[in-house]
Amino acid sequence: MSSVPGWLYAVLVFFSGLVGVIVTLVTTSIRQGKRDRYETYLQFMQYRNNASGEEFLGTLNKMYVVFRNDKEVIEALTKLLDGATYEKPGTDEMNRRLIKIYFAMCKSLHIKQLEEHVFLRPFS
Repeated sequence: MSSVPGWLYAVLVFFSGLVGVIVTLVTTSIRQGKRDRYETYLQFMQYRNNASGEEFLGTLNKMYVVFRNDKEVIEALTKLLDGATYEKPGTDEMNRRLIKIYFAMCKSLHIKQLEEHVFLRPFS
């Protein structure tokens, strides 16, 4: 039997450690992104009763960063903010836009959606 040189063992140990670090960094990054999106979803649900409140507006701003790769959420959010800023639609239209954001977030997070009347009850 031939023996494996010591330097080869050192190289293999180094690369196995390097692979372990890379895998850990990638999985941690993915989990942190999911955690951030889920926390933003919870804040959205928590503060939706006070749509003009500081906490809710902060949550909407945070959504641009956290859901930046989700086109559906960003489009729904842009329509809501454009409506609030420029169009000044009625309460019913703003509620529809909030529901679109809610549905897009649920789809992105793979969460079962509440029915519209349950989501809107605090607004009625």
